[in-house]
Amino acid sequence: MIAVPLKVLILEDQPTDAELMRRAIEREGLAPVTIRVETEFDFRKALNQFDPEVILSDFSMPNFNGLKALEIAHATCPDTPFIFVSGTLGDERAVQTLRQGASDYVLKDNLTRLGAAVRRALEDYAERRSHRDTERELEHAERRFRLFMQYLPGIASIKDLQGSYRFVNHAWAEFAGVESDAAIGKTDHEIWPSELARKIIESDRHVQISRQALQSTECFSRNGLTHHWLLTRFPIMDESGQSIMVGTIGVDVSGQKNQELKIARLTRIHTVLSGINSTIVRVHERARLANESCRIAVEFGGFQLAWIGLFEGDKLRPQYGYGTMPDALERISHAEPRGIDRADFGLAFEKGPVICNDVENCPPGLYATEVPRRLGFRSSALLPLVVDEVPVGLFALYGDEAGVFDEEEVKLLSELAGDISFALSYIGKEERLNSLAYYDVLTGLPNRTLFKDRLCQSIHAARQEGSRVAVLLLDVPNFRRINDSYGRAAGDQLLQRLGRRLQEGVHNANTIARLEADTFALTFGAIHETDDIAHIIAEQVFDLMHQPIQIHGDNLLLALRAGIAIYPNDGGDVDTLLRNADTALRRCHETGEPYLFYAPELHARATRSLALENKLRHALKARQFEFYYQPKVDLASNRVASLEALIRWRDPDNGLVLPAEFISLLETSGLIIEVGRSLFAQAIEDYRGWIEAGCAPVPVAINVSTLQLRQRDFVDQIERFLATAQDLQFDLEITESVFMQDIEESSRKLAAVKELGIGKVAIDDFGTGYSSLAYLSRLPVDALKIDRSFIVDMAQNANSLTMVSTIISLGHSLNMTIIAEGVESAEQAHLLKLLRCDEIQGELFSAPLPRTEIAALLRGEGSQRNSV
Repeated sequence: MIAVPLKVLILEDQPTDAELMRRAIEREGLAPVTIRVETEFDFRKALNQFDPEVILSDFSMPNFNGLKALEIAHATCPDTPFIFVSGTLGDERAVQTLRQGASDYVLKDNLTRLGAAVRRALEDYAERRSHRDTERELEHAERRFRLFMQYLPGIASIKDLQGSYRFVNHAWAEFAGVESDAAIGKTDHEIWPSELARKIIESDRHVQISRQALQSTECFSRNGLTHHWLLTRFPIMDESGQSIMVGTIGVDVSGQKNQELKIARLTRIHTVLSGINSTIVRVHERARLANESCRIAVEFGGFQLAWIGLFEGDKLRPQYGYGTMPDALERISHAEPRGIDRADFGLAFEKGPVICNDVENCPPGLYATEVPRRLGFRSSALLPLVVDEVPVGLFALYGDEAGVFDEEEVKLLSELAGDISFALSYIGKEERLNSLAYYDVLTGLPNRTLFKDRLCQSIHAARQEGSRVAVLLLDVPNFRRINDSYGRAAGDQLLQRLGRRLQEGVHNANTIARLEADTFALTFGAIHETDDIAHIIAEQVFDLMHQPIQIHGDNLLLALRAGIAIYPNDGGDVDTLLRNADTALRRCHETGEPYLFYAPELHARATRSLALENKLRHALKARQFEFYYQPKVDLASNRVASLEALIRWRDPDNGLVLPAEFISLLETSGLIIEVGRSLFAQAIEDYRGWIEAGCAPVPVAINVSTLQLRQRDFVDQIERFLATAQDLQFDLEITESVFMQDIEESSRKLAAVKELGIGKVAIDDFGTGYSSLAYLSRLPVDALKIDRSFIVDMAQNANSLTMVSTIISLGHSLNMTIIAEGVESAEQAHLLKLLRCDEIQGELFSAPLPRTEIAALLRGEGSQRNSV
């Protein structure tokens, strides 16, 4: 193998020593080409012209110094190996030379080391040059990389694994609002808001761990502007594949994103337009159209709140709305409690819609700023609704983003407002046409056409429910004379006021209409008793006429006449009922009666019912109601266990009247409430009288009616009653049918009164209703009273006996006291005793007695008492 020539510069004043050095190098297998110099001038010249690959130098020479030569060589060719070859170099000098940059040193008396030292120096030189070339290439590459990153169309940065920035480009620095150099060494928490910094650090950590690039679209807000960036984070790895840094490059896609958002918004607006136009085709009712339009705007348009307000007089307020927050509409309404005046509306919307793309910077007023800002809304659009160039309302929309209403969107929304305005105009015209077709122009009441339609609906409902419908025709007998005396305008005014009074005063009527001239018509549905109609006529219709109507300064008292027909008795269709009611009205005019039923027997019955009610009202004022008391007897001891208070009416004309004759009328007229209060007080007075007479106290059971139990203050009434009764013992009895009308509410009230101190609660007439065993076990009930219908024939009827036995067993299983009422024979009492019935009540022991005879009964002195 031919050795490669090696250029060696020898600095030596002794030629012999220089030759020895050359030979020592050759022995190492190298091919030295040598030049010997001994002065500084020649040394410098050789360095420049010869360009040596190795320099060998003596340390001490007469004309030149080795250390000086080392200094010159380092300045001229710093990477060329420099080896001292000297005979006088000590250890201390040798270390000094190495520190100053010499590659090695060899003593002249040991030149055998020289070849190896040269070869080693050459290898070190080659390694240094390679490393330097690599570093130089890296520097060039980094310079090119930085230049490339600076001119990227976006932001770029590099961070070390500790999160400190090592490089940022100008675009990054400009967006972050810092100088490029100032960002180097800082972390995300020192530059960005805390929440944004946290998100950036999490993303960087994901890249470090996964060692994979991560691409995402992220939104950053800076200086009031929002930017959307398409970011790519990637790991920067060393030769071993370990992440040593994280790089990030990002392209601002805000324009593209904004365009996408705009397209999405416009698509939503088109969807809203389509939805509302579809609603306009389907819906022909103002409130429903407005509410549905608002709902579509929120659910399909992405708005947070939408509302529509229509002018009522000269004021506009939010009336219909839909939003993502339940109370938003109410809070906005309260922000402008006086609403918007028509004049202010005209000024505000003179140039079209009022658009606020940032509520923080919009002028106050018109539902646009303060409250929406507190609700989190960022933008609003107030769109006037105009019909025939006249403003009729406002369509308001609120969004949770700023800057969403651009020119194109506002144009579409204005088109939407125009469609809603057109629909409102159409509905208004349709309503006016309907009003003319179905309503009386003078009074605003339904006319004959609408009345007949509604009467037909009432008849259909009554046919399904098995109830009745009443038709009442009403007129003013002297109306023509009023017209002649005061003029037609006065007559019209009277009819208008009469119509208003009927609307305000007759609460039970399904429909009130004006059929013609001075004839009005009323329908009453769900009628079960014809007496109910008589009461309504007396208490509501004719009572209205006690108040005069003022016409031209004169107070006129109207004498009304009414004819009544009842479905199905007086006709099964609309025309028949109206014809028969008109026949009854004509009879009124002929006879002078204030009202008449078409069927004479019904009229007679209604008249009797009204007369009886008047007598009952008088009886209440005259304190003609009183309690009779019937004992309940314990079968085991044959002693009085308690008393039941039974109402009686001491009528001056007919004597003592039993409750079957009047109790239902007390219920329907509501008089039972006042009668009950009065008799409660009497029961306490009677009770105290018996105690003062020396009788041992026994509980007194008082019956509770349907109407009494339904009273909201029923529990409070019982509490006041017990406060007056103090230590006296009272029970309550409630019929099974009353209890079952509203089990939950009845149970709640009875549980409450038991806590107040009421003794037992008994279900009266048990077995005649529809009690559920599941409910019975949970009711606050202490006793069951077997209905007398089962007791009467229990000795002869096996079914009745079985029913009685079953009720007794059932009651005992629920720890209830069982009471049999209507016991009239010893045989009945004997059977009940065998069946383990607890108590009995009936004529066998005692009939109901007035209070004056109870004391003797309780003391065992009563002549009517029988042994059982």
